[in-house]
Amino acid sequence: MKGEAKTTNFKLTRPVEKHWVRPELLEQPELMQVKLTLHIQNEPATEPVNEPVNEPVSKRQQAVLSAMKQNLSITREILASKLNVLLATLKRELSSLRQNGYIARSGSDKNGQWVILKNS
Repeated sequence: MKGEAKTTNFKLTRPVEKHWVRPELLEQPELMQVKLTLHIQNEPATEPVNEPVNEPVSKRQQAVLSAMKQNLSITREILASKLNVLLATLKRELSSLRQNGYIARSGSDKNGQWVILKNS
């Protein structure tokens, strides 16, 4: 950008002028300052939401819920073994079920039990 001082930010405003509303420039020589106001236009949101609002329950999550209904005191280790999945996989499924409001845990980890809040 020829002729522009390196200490100014005018080169940053030029691309803005091309694509958006032209900024309002207010010069005040007595104060030795320039005020640059940029009015941003909000565009309506037209992009679809990435994830569905009501995520469907997967087959594995249905199996987790079914096993919990049979035994509300079932441990994660036994549940993982019964479903033939790794403990880490089961923890992800439990986390998803909790976040979507299907299950909760009542009581302590040792003596507590699962609470089923919604049926799949």
